[in-house]
Amino acid sequence: MKLIRKSVHDKLEHLNLRFRIVLSFILIIMCATILIAATMIYFNRSIIEKLLEDSSNQSMEESDSEITGVFSSINQIYYTLNSQPFYKILEKDPALSDFQQMKIVLRYENELKESLIANNLQRTVTGIFLYGGGDNYTYIGNGTLEDVSVEEQDWYMKFKQTGDNRFLYGPKEKEILLKYANADQIFLYMRYWNIPESEGIRKAESPFIMFVLNRDVFEQIFAQFTGKEQGVFVKNENGDIFYFGEFQPEQVTEISEIIQSEGFSNNETYTGTNWFVVPKHNLATSWDMYTVQPIGTVFSKLYAMIETTIVITLLTLGVAILLWLLMSRKIVMPITTLNRLIATMEEENDAFITVTGKDELGQIGDRFNSMKRKIQEMNARMYLLSVQEKDAQLSALQSQINPHFLYNTLDNIYCIAQIEEISSIEDLSQNLSEMMRYSVDMKQRLVPVSKEIEHVKNYIRIINVRFDESIHLEVNVEEGLEDCLMLKLILQPLVENAWNHGILLKKNHRGNIWLHIFEEEDALYAEVKDDGAGITDKRCAEINKMFTPGDKDVVSQKGFGVALKNVNSRIQLYCGGKYGLHIAPGPQEGCVVTVKLRKETAVS
Repeated sequence: MKLIRKSVHDKLEHLNLRFRIVLSFILIIMCATILIAATMIYFNRSIIEKLLEDSSNQSMEESDSEITGVFSSINQIYYTLNSQPFYKILEKDPALSDFQQMKIVLRYENELKESLIANNLQRTVTGIFLYGGGDNYTYIGNGTLEDVSVEEQDWYMKFKQTGDNRFLYGPKEKEILLKYANADQIFLYMRYWNIPESEGIRKAESPFIMFVLNRDVFEQIFAQFTGKEQGVFVKNENGDIFYFGEFQPEQVTEISEIIQSEGFSNNETYTGTNWFVVPKHNLATSWDMYTVQPIGTVFSKLYAMIETTIVITLLTLGVAILLWLLMSRKIVMPITTLNRLIATMEEENDAFITVTGKDELGQIGDRFNSMKRKIQEMNARMYLLSVQEKDAQLSALQSQINPHFLYNTLDNIYCIAQIEEISSIEDLSQNLSEMMRYSVDMKQRLVPVSKEIEHVKNYIRIINVRFDESIHLEVNVEEGLEDCLMLKLILQPLVENAWNHGILLKKNHRGNIWLHIFEEEDALYAEVKDDGAGITDKRCAEINKMFTPGDKDVVSQKGFGVALKNVNSRIQLYCGGKYGLHIAPGPQEGCVVTVKLRKETAVS
């Protein structure tokens, strides 16, 4: 795989610019075409599925509403029969003649038929079977009854087991009471019949009213939503599919397997490889109804639109490639010419591009000429800089003689002071020697806090020798901060500033300097406070403004603040703009300079 990638990469590298531009253009168009087609398929498919689902749900809502309306009308007749003494149609009064008895039955039959006609159910309900227990039953409607023992039938036992004494029976059930009826053509809808026990009904018996329903009526409800592009499947509460529209046998088998599968949910739309199925449950009958549409029919217009889009895109791509080939020649030709001119510039140091036009090529040529002149000037400056640097190195080597000479001289003074037992000269030379070594040694930029404080103490000792112990220095370092690292030569200039511009200005030249090292919010702080002559708020504001990064104001008043500005600049160069110095008047007198540094340790 690596060899293949390397081979392709090498071939692309050897292609000229024009072909690479054309190839890139073709790849971009192809990727855009694929992306557009995929986006159209995804979003349009989702939209079409949603529209079909809404349409199917609307169709099923209408079917559900019609079926529920039929059973509502049937239940209305049932409530009428159950609330009136209609059970008297079953009474056998020995005192009445057969003719009188038949007359009573005919009267009740007429009332029942009138009720069916009033509810527009004369075609839906083809007969009513009234059962009062034992052999006490009768039938009103089309067809005749078989002599059968109701209590021995399975469907009667199922009816008695239902909690609400309501039972929908059929189709495709074989234990039908009517001789004339085809089991595939009727439904039997049974409900409990409220007959008083005084009429001789046993407690163990469940009298009922059975409505014989014409299946064709329900099939017509389903058929109005069946066409070339969709059909309806209906499954009863026993799981039997008794209606499946106008599908072929092999299609019925395939769709039935989908509906009966465990993975199919009666609450969610199903989108498979071949079929689009939307379910609906009818509460009145406990039927599950499904609108079924073939995927090819559903998305045929979508696929046709995508094919048309792809064809148009490919044609557009072909035309665009031809136009791009013509345009690329005009674009690449000036670049090729410019490349040759640059090669000439590389070979000849004093050669420049000859510009003849004011177009983009001419502008690029002018810029190349300007760039070459700047490079020549920069090379000349770099040469002079290297010469100056060598001179500076020689001067630095020569200057090293003076510090060594000074160290040796101070050591000689120190030795003589020890021999002559002059302690003041001994201390002075020792402190000055240590200060010189600490200041001149620039190998280390960062030093421990303890060393920086020792340097300050050496400075104070020298001042006190000169001015007869005029400065009292008090140092307070929080625990654990002695070994923290800080920039070298930061504290001594601040102490010197406190002496020169504070204590020295007092009449007796005596005063106190407090040095406090502490930590706050992961930053290292050093506070230098004195009780000298003091400073005004206005002057503090001027100096603090000078500490702002980028400020170029010059400090006046005999250089007061110059040392502070230099210290602040070093801190900000090393630590960043949010670090540095801040000066403020003391609480009562004197001045307070606060240093904020980035906290660093020897480990980091």
